[in-house]
Amino acid sequence: MSNHPLLSTTYVLDTNLFRYHTDKRNDVNVKKHRKAAIDFWNKIIEESTNQEADVLIPLEVKNELLVQRNQLKDSVNQKIDELLNHFDMDHYVLPSAIELELRLLSSYVIGNYRDVIQPVEINGNEPYKVTYLQASDDRILASAYMNEGVLVTRNIKDFIIYLLLCPSGSKCLYDFVEKQYITIPQEARDKVLQDVKFQEMKRSIESALLL
Repeated sequence: MSNHPLLSTTYVLDTNLFRYHTDKRNDVNVKKHRKAAIDFWNKIIEESTNQEADVLIPLEVKNELLVQRNQLKDSVNQKIDELLNHFDMDHYVLPSAIELELRLLSSYVIGNYRDVIQPVEINGNEPYKVTYLQASDDRILASAYMNEGVLVTRNIKDFIIYLLLCPSGSKCLYDFVEKQYITIPQEARDKVLQDVKFQEMKRSIESALLL
């Protein structure tokens, strides 16, 4: 990944954006999430049309939705297919060895810095939780990383490690429900980045991904 700030926006979409967009259950929270997903979708269509942003769908997102198909109504699957066909697919496949390295890095950070890398609260919202990277999310994160993209998700807790891989000051993790970019305290960020073991693990991952 480049150490320079993003020169243009590339949105990399998580699976929950598609599921929320197509969830028509009559529940207050579901309705809120669906509206937020539709609002964001309309936003990126407009920005993409105006050539203000690129939009990519990770291969892992397509695979996750494929696995979920048998549990969904035909009408929902048809709508998901329409959404998937709207933007380009990122076909990058994360090698298993690098996948493991990313998960180990995430586990190390969470194990040693969970309390200090709590994301900054905005507009009085409930604090985001912090958890280590799961295998499927690992692949989505890698897609965002390789494209220097803004990872768009509701599950912020799963992708906290991405904030430590992005250049300082860049907007790279976005909660489309709360409509806000996520940051962690600069002091906490500096503390992790100065950790020698973290530096070594991060360099190894960067070297492997940028080959």
